[in-house]
Formats: sequence, C-alpha cells, structure tokens
Amino acid sequence: MVLKTAALAAFYWLPPVLYMALIFFLSSSSAAAGLPLFWKHQDKVLHFCEYLALALILARACTGPTSTPRSWRILAAGLAAAAFAVTDEIHQQFVPGREASLMDVAADSMGIVAGLLCWTVWLDRRATRERKIHDELDGAPDAGSA
Repeated sequence: MVLKTAALAAFYWLPPVLYMALIFFLSSSSAAAGLPLFWKHQDKVLHFCEYLALALILARACTGPTSTPRSWRILAAGLAAAAFAVTDEIHQQFVPGREASLMDVAADSMGIVAGLLCWTVWLDRRATRERKIHDELDGAPDAGSA
C-alpha cells in the first residue's frame, strides 16, 4: 500500500518538481541574459508561457486523488506557482548578468492565471462529457429486456 501511495505521489508531483528545477537551473545561467531578442517583449511572452505550463502541471498535481474541494486545490496550485515566480526573480538578483523584474513576475502571474483557467475549463468539459456518457448508459435499454 505504501509503495502504491509513493508511486501515485510521484506520478502527480514529479513533473512539477522537475519543471521547477529546470526553471531554477535556467535562471541560474548568466548566459541566458545575453540571448538575442527577436521582438520587443519576447522575454515577457516566454515568461507567460513558462508559467502557464507550470500552472497546468501544478494544477494537475493538486487535483490528484483527494477530498479537498477543487477550488482550494486550484488556489493552492496558483499560490505555489506565484510564490515560485517571486522566489525565482529574487534568485536572479544574485546571478551575475541577471536582474529581478516586477514585470517578469507580472508576466509569470498572467501565465499562471491563464494556465489555471485552461485547467478549470478542461476539468469542466471532462466532467460534462463524463456525465453525458453516464446519462446515455443509464438511458440505454437493457439487452435482455427485448
């Protein structure tokens, strides 16, 4: 039973932990500060996408098998992603050639909100689809009743 619980926890939590480690690793690089920009706010778009993905995989982890209400789990995912965004910017302040930016945190936060909205819409659509399938199966005549 303990092994099954550990495997289930790893299934849900390993992806966000690895992704956060990747973000931390990339933000530790001074070389990333010198990457060429192809348009004016490219870095903000990248921050948005990076944290949209983080919000999605954190929401997946938080909405695993549990009895906690869905709204609380999604809020927890959002707060965890936002806290990580802030701490990552603070971390960048100490990396040579990098700097902390409130605009980056704003782009991260917009990505987090977008990711959580996408996750909520996906959950709602999945629940509607499952109800529809369930209702169709309940309304189907029994094969032996004819």
